[in-house]
Amino acid sequence: MGTVNITNTTLSKGKANFTITGGNTSGTANATVTVNGYSINTPITVDNIIPTVTSTPSGGSYTQAQTVTLTASKSSTIYYTTDGSDPTINSAIYTSPITISSTTTLKYMAIDAAGNQSPIYTETYTMNISPNSYTWEQVVDAATRVKNYIETNKALSTTVTIGSSTVTINQFLYLATRATVLIFTDPLPNTLVTTGTYSSPSSSLDDLTSGKLSSSNYLDLAQRTADFMDNNNRAPTYGSSNLGKVGYNSLVYLYSRILAYYNTNGVLPPTVTVKAWSNIPIT
Repeated sequence: MGTVNITNTTLSKGKANFTITGGNTSGTANATVTVNGYSINTPITVDNIIPTVTSTPSGGSYTQAQTVTLTASKSSTIYYTTDGSDPTINSAIYTSPITISSTTTLKYMAIDAAGNQSPIYTETYTMNISPNSYTWEQVVDAATRVKNYIETNKALSTTVTIGSSTVTINQFLYLATRATVLIFTDPLPNTLVTTGTYSSPSSSLDDLTSGKLSSSNYLDLAQRTADFMDNNNRAPTYGSSNLGKVGYNSLVYLYSRILAYYNTNGVLPPTVTVKAWSNIPIT
């Protein structure tokens, strides 16, 4: 920026000379206003630094959904699109991390308060996600529906909808036990749980004393139940606990209740009451 002179500006009581001097890079310029021979000098900020924007993680090939954070190098408004079109000031404004669960071209740019605009950046996220994979959030959402069905009908449903897919109740048990452990060990958004195909047990055997399982007890039972299903490709007749044998039906109900509690409270329960299947609903 050079020198700008605005002279002979008519005011109600005289004329003013207005001069701004500064360099041609960002920094501080001086503004001088002279009215009837009386001058005032004041510094003004000149900003022509173009913002940059980075994405974390960057584009690439992934086997699970990604949560993308956009960060500008200076205070700016970030605009983005996910349909491959170039962003404009009419595009979506970035306010929180963007969840990408299918192959997506993300484009974004930033404009700062001075009107400086960044280049348009492009990142492509290619998702190679198994069709039998679900986020633990999706499993938690399904758990409440499973719990409600059991308490209303005093029976297990044969299938349950998770995300946009339908899984068997055996697959739900596997996903629920894996999700319970995952929430405890690595509660990151969009972490996936993948299910196989499991046959049903020949029966459901409850042989237990009513009581409470601590979180360490039900986490251990969840891990052993899921491992059994991985190794045998079927759901167990029962799972062993410090209260005795928790039958297959009761296992489904148990982990639907645990995840429904998490869905409501945002934390896993410190303890959970366990009773024979004939005692449902359990409060």
